[in-house]
Amino acid sequence: MALTADSRQVSVFSTNLLASVWIVAVISIPSASSYQDQLSSGTPAEKITTLHDSLSIIIVMSSIASWVLTSAWLMRRHREISQHATSPLRLKASWARWGWVVPVVQLWFPKMMIDDLLKNTSQEHEPISTNIWWYTWLGFSFLSNYAQVRDIIEHKSIGIHPEYEIAAACVLTASYLVWTKIVRAIGS
Repeated sequence: MALTADSRQVSVFSTNLLASVWIVAVISIPSASSYQDQLSSGTPAEKITTLHDSLSIIIVMSSIASWVLTSAWLMRRHREISQHATSPLRLKASWARWGWVVPVVQLWFPKMMIDDLLKNTSQEHEPISTNIWWYTWLGFSFLSNYAQVRDIIEHKSIGIHPEYEIAAACVLTASYLVWTKIVRAIGS
């Protein structure tokens, strides 16, 4: 089955997010060296700038765009699927948007929504492990924030941590591979 136009948009913006995470992760390697060189030369940590700092905004912009498009798409799909659902949808359509950002419930509401939508779509798609998708998504979220939070707690100058950025990009790639299957299954 062919994807709808809005499903293709979700795929494109998901790809943009993955690409921006990889660009920033790769740039973090020389930027970490630049950061340390500037720190060693006496530049105060708060005055250090790197290419990583400049490009990190693309992740924020891609994340916001992906969230807006994906949540609107999920709300539309929820409304359409709920009209002929064979099993109950446990959440209201509005949770397709707010489930991603409301503290605590963001840890399971999006997966619950996806599980319900998949259960109520045609079974012409291959079985999809939403657990793999969801745990890798949470892993990405954790890895992409861990080093900075640790630095703040330990009162260190906030440096660049390529090892976490590359690991987060790898985990996001695994999540993305399953996500594309989910979009195809729900968006056809």
